[in-house]
Amino acid sequence: MEMSDLITTIYRLYWTLAICGGLAGIGVTIYRLVDSRTGFLLRLLELELVFLFTIVSVFLTELNRGGPDIFNQVTRISGIMGVCMLIITIPRFVNSRPSLMLIPCIDRIFTVVGLTMLIHYVASSAYHFTVRYPKGILYFDGHRVLPVFFTFFALAAAHTYLAVAFITAHPGTGFSAAEKKIFAVFGLSSFAFIPLMLVFDNLRWMFPCLWAIYPVELFVVLPLFYTSMNITIVLAIRANQHYTTLGVHFGREYSLSRREGEVAAYILDGLTQPQIAEKMFISLSTVQSHAVSIYRKTGVNNKMQLAKRLVRTES
Repeated sequence: MEMSDLITTIYRLYWTLAICGGLAGIGVTIYRLVDSRTGFLLRLLELELVFLFTIVSVFLTELNRGGPDIFNQVTRISGIMGVCMLIITIPRFVNSRPSLMLIPCIDRIFTVVGLTMLIHYVASSAYHFTVRYPKGILYFDGHRVLPVFFTFFALAAAHTYLAVAFITAHPGTGFSAAEKKIFAVFGLSSFAFIPLMLVFDNLRWMFPCLWAIYPVELFVVLPLFYTSMNITIVLAIRANQHYTTLGVHFGREYSLSRREGEVAAYILDGLTQPQIAEKMFISLSTVQSHAVSIYRKTGVNNKMQLAKRLVRTES
């Protein structure tokens, strides 16, 4: 096998593994949604599906880079449309959790921007395939130069909002120390992705000299970021496993339901009822109802007595 063939094989395997990681992340999210159908998890699943659609489209384009066939043009267009949908879904995902929300209505602004660019690409691709393609103009160029720069600038802004939201999140809003670290990694990886994306996939159209350093055959930026995102999502979802385990233990001792056991574990950890509601992705009234049932089953009258009882049980 020649070196170029080996590099191509490794390159395709790298992208395939990144896509498989995305599918695994989606599976974990769906598994959690079976127990708790909440806005935050639904927005997370929405983001994961859009990101998967985008990265698969880009991967298929990379496999046939420069090809004039219609399949290559379709994947190229679907990839840029996926970017437009990411502009919409990223801020919606962040603002679906109150402790992450930095600017209440900014997701609406990103939605307008993303929809505007999406309509532009739908219209330009329709024009390409109905007018230009039959005339023998095979390559779709409706995304150059200013439209794609504006689109990726908006995507960078959306990622910046996500990064700042995760980095500035603190345990006082209901995040554990482990979740804080996970979210910080998520935010920092997003920040690291932004300059690479802007330099290698946008400015090269405005400054041709950058083509000399553009890694055509070893394009690793997007799969690397996608893999980092999926790892942090899975870890963040699994960060509550400790509380689920404690909940099962408390449930056996005091005949609590699984959800009541989780609420009891969070109470032991010192979280307030609003924080528990956000962490478990349930309403405050549901948490209050669980707390009343827990107090009745454990034979205590307040949070302090419950904590003492649970500590003795845990030990």
